[in-house]
Amino acid sequence: MKWLRALLYGVFVLGLVAIMVYPYYLSDDDQEQIIGDVSNADILAPYTLTYQSSLLTESARELAANQVEPIYFEVDPSIARQQIERLQIILNYIDLIRHDTFASTEEKLSDLAIVPELSMTTELAVSLLNLSANEWELMQQESIIVLEQVMRNTIRNGDIESAREQIPRLISFTFAEESTQIITEIVSPLVVANSLFNAEATETARQTARSQVEPITTTYVSGQRIIGRGEIITPLIWESLEQYNLVEISDTTRDLIAAVVIAVVIGIGFISSVSFDKNKLGNKKFLGTALLVLFFLLYLFMARFLVPGHTIIPYLYPVAGFGLAISFIYSTTVGIVTSLFLGLLSAFALPIDMSLTAYYFITSVVGLFVLGDGRRIAKFIESSLVIGLVGSAVVIAYRLPSPNMDWVGVISLSLAAFANGIFSSILALFFRFLFGKALDIITPLELLDLSRPDHPLLQRLLSYAPGSYQHSLQVSNLAEQAARVIGADALLTRVGALFHDVGKAQNPQYFIENQVPGQPNPHEDLPPQKSSKTIQDHVTEGLQLAKKYKLPKQIQSFIAEHHGTSVTNYQLVQALNQSDDPDAIDPNDFQYPGPAPASRETALVMLADSCEARSRAELPGNIDELRAIIADQIEKVRESGQLDNTELTLRDLAAIRESFVNTLINTQHTRIKYPKRVESTGEDEK
Repeated sequence: MKWLRALLYGVFVLGLVAIMVYPYYLSDDDQEQIIGDVSNADILAPYTLTYQSSLLTESARELAANQVEPIYFEVDPSIARQQIERLQIILNYIDLIRHDTFASTEEKLSDLAIVPELSMTTELAVSLLNLSANEWELMQQESIIVLEQVMRNTIRNGDIESAREQIPRLISFTFAEESTQIITEIVSPLVVANSLFNAEATETARQTARSQVEPITTTYVSGQRIIGRGEIITPLIWESLEQYNLVEISDTTRDLIAAVVIAVVIGIGFISSVSFDKNKLGNKKFLGTALLVLFFLLYLFMARFLVPGHTIIPYLYPVAGFGLAISFIYSTTVGIVTSLFLGLLSAFALPIDMSLTAYYFITSVVGLFVLGDGRRIAKFIESSLVIGLVGSAVVIAYRLPSPNMDWVGVISLSLAAFANGIFSSILALFFRFLFGKALDIITPLELLDLSRPDHPLLQRLLSYAPGSYQHSLQVSNLAEQAARVIGADALLTRVGALFHDVGKAQNPQYFIENQVPGQPNPHEDLPPQKSSKTIQDHVTEGLQLAKKYKLPKQIQSFIAEHHGTSVTNYQLVQALNQSDDPDAIDPNDFQYPGPAPASRETALVMLADSCEARSRAELPGNIDELRAIIADQIEKVRESGQLDNTELTLRDLAAIRESFVNTLINTQHTRIKYPKRVESTGEDEK
């Protein structure tokens, strides 16, 4: 696994280098990379200078050339003759179709459709075929006359449609409306341009217009501002800077080396911060690290793609959302450190790199501390608002010293900061849920939802085993308080404790807390082995219920591990006492299926469960007796090896013992017994 982790880290560093180096290969022209950037300083003219502006001159010449009207050839009569000949051919073809006595109407219509110029409707085509010979003769003559009249005018490419629109007005009024439509449909496609564009003459005229434009000069007076801090470098400004020799083309090689160095250094720092962090991943640490690496690279790639060359987008990009998301898996420290790394790389080599890095880092840190463990949606909303306020403050702080501060720009960036806060919180909420599902980690919001008393499985436990439900509440209080003392996950511990005994809802009568005083104990009629098996089954049955109700695996571990691999001592002793051959008794028959606790949280529930049950059974008379019972019980659990797979230390166990004592003293104190009222008999009055 170590070599696989090393490979992952190597790929990560190479990915960082590739993302940081890639922008330098997007363009081979250094000037193009600078034009469009934001100036990071005010630049003033060092002396008075008048120079010929090639950009302004070229722009004026281009304008003069574009104002030249296109030049066309004279009307070409041969085009009109060609079109009239084509019309005559079409008319003859139609005439042949009309006189075809062997063809049906459908066949004639099909023959008409072959002519590309004829696109009339079926109704008009049928009318054309049904015309009398005299009508058709007159229409042929009229079609030729109309086409001749139209083509006598000057028609250019842009005038064709308007020329075709004149056709109905040129047709004699003696023709019926339908006949007019037929003539129009026949003639219109044959109207084409007869005055063609003269490209050579037009280009000559445009070149003449360009040559007549005099060079345009630009003058800067000494001390005049060429560009202000925060303004975009336009091609015209770039030309002015070149005239003053104020332009220094960057050395791409040195930029590449700088990008590689910063990527490698930050990559090493990132790996170090993640490797030494005590996270919640357990046996899924490699998967969690791989997801984190991929998430970081994706976030950085998007930043390097979106941020450079823009004014508003850098302040909209939700870098803070990265830290808010990963702090759920790793510690707040890792969230802060990696947010700093992400901010540095995202703003690297930009004109506003320092202010932008500060903006990213400060908003991330403040957002992390405000969000905390993110147990409430209100916390996410509060975090988004604080990120917006702090981001606005950073924007104002970095622009306030400028004598030419643009307040409209500052307001725009401040609004972008608030949008950044909203985006960051939404992304954090989404990715926390996504990472939780991928890594089997429950988010605090999910835990709070599980802890609601109206959860169906808790309701089942309350309905069928109310005593076990009350016991689970007491165990959850004990374990939660102890978890806070030793720095374990208190919310996870509490929720796990609520569900640890849900299996007892299947056979509640076999557990003492659910038995009615005075009623026979069902265990009295069972042999010890059967009695033990019935008790052990609440673990396996609890797991079955947990799967049925789709409880997360982390909660299922509390059900499986809260008794570990311990034995039911009462039934084991019973079996040994009743047996004629004690050696024939197998202790494994009295052992819970386990496994032993694998986390501090499940170990706390095991200890709280056994200590609560024992203190309730033995009823200590004072705090010293209670402390002795709890200390003895914790020691027995430790000596049995049930805590070997946890990270609990002797100091933790001592703190847990005192926490249990304090909690039980406050929950099991005796109440005042109120005296009954004595009714007067009246004898004292005699």
